[in-house]
Amino acid sequence: MPFPWTHHQVLGVSGIHELPHGIRPQIASCIRGIDGVECDDKGEGRACLTVNSQHHGNVCDPKQGLALLHFKNVFSLDMPSSSWSELYPRTFTWNETTDCCLWDGVECDDEGQGHIVGLHLGCSLLHGTLHPNNTLFTLSHLKTLNLSYNNFAGSPLSPQFGMLSNLRVLDLSGSSFKGHVPL
Repeated sequence: MPFPWTHHQVLGVSGIHELPHGIRPQIASCIRGIDGVECDDKGEGRACLTVNSQHHGNVCDPKQGLALLHFKNVFSLDMPSSSWSELYPRTFTWNETTDCCLWDGVECDDEGQGHIVGLHLGCSLLHGTLHPNNTLFTLSHLKTLNLSYNNFAGSPLSPQFGMLSNLRVLDLSGSSFKGHVPL
């Protein structure tokens, strides 16, 4: 069975070909029974790898991936002069050649539709104004949105937040927004 490289993120690779021949089949069959581990026969040995089971093989809805790229491009990264381990520019590696369900801080649905249901971008060094026409507000399947501890430069809280009807968790703390959260 070929590995679905485009649908999984490899977290670790280990070979068992160094083990004695007699023990290889037992180890391989044990490993095959573990969720998130896939093995492939390679001549005399077997290679196994661990894949990210959080992704569930979903492929990102292309329109939603494009919406996230537009969202990302509105902001600059506000790199601090000192290194704070809590700060990490999650959007830095987002690009059109990678499935957005694999992007750092992005969570897709479990139903296999590829809908973005969570954005976890707290402490992501985002800097700029979040306008009401931002493509973020087209992500209608969002259940969780964490934009905490970024610098949205006094952006007024858009009434568009209230239009995200599936939203259950909204964290805007420490992000320099003005106004009240629309309900």
